[in-house]
Amino acid sequence: NHDLKVLKRDLELLVETRTLELQKAKATLEKIAFFDPLTNIPNRRFFIDQSNRLIQSCNRRNVMIAFGIIDIDDFKVLNDTYGHNVGDAVLVAFSKNLKHFFRIDDAFCRHGGEEFAFAVAIENATDLKSLADRLISGIRNIVIEMDRNTQLSITVSIGIKLCNPSSDLDLEIEIKQADIALYQSKENGKNKYTIVSDNQ
Repeated sequence: NHDLKVLKRDLELLVETRTLELQKAKATLEKIAFFDPLTNIPNRRFFIDQSNRLIQSCNRRNVMIAFGIIDIDDFKVLNDTYGHNVGDAVLVAFSKNLKHFFRIDDAFCRHGGEEFAFAVAIENATDLKSLADRLISGIRNIVIEMDRNTQLSITVSIGIKLCNPSSDLDLEIEIKQADIALYQSKENGKNKYTIVSDNQ
């Protein structure tokens, strides 16, 4: 009887330990699947899921949605001048800023390289300009400490596509429109945003 009790207890402990290990492994796999390993913010795959949910939510509430692409200005020059470690530090600091800036209902991600994407619900078109102003201003205020004597700051160019609520919205098409707007910002001197909309 005693041996059976000990065996049962040992088996229960083993099952509990293995269950915890499996849960940790599952959490790790989910993180790898949906989060960028360097910046620890959502990756493109997670962004697509979140954005499609946000599109549905905006359609139900009959509110507009804006899709944005953010590109760090002259990132290649920064990498070539200071090295990839500094480039990585810039990406991490920039991503922390995005985490604090966007709301829980917003979608954002590292889209690839030094490019980031976002999707936000917009009640009034004027709110979008305010959001873009705050975003670009906040990024200008990021300070990356390189060493005791050197600090680095960055600027970004942003392209934004504002859409009316519609069941026909195609995320890929809207992101491409935002990307075109981004290049307008680049061509107009960088460190600024360009907003395009369905009504233009």
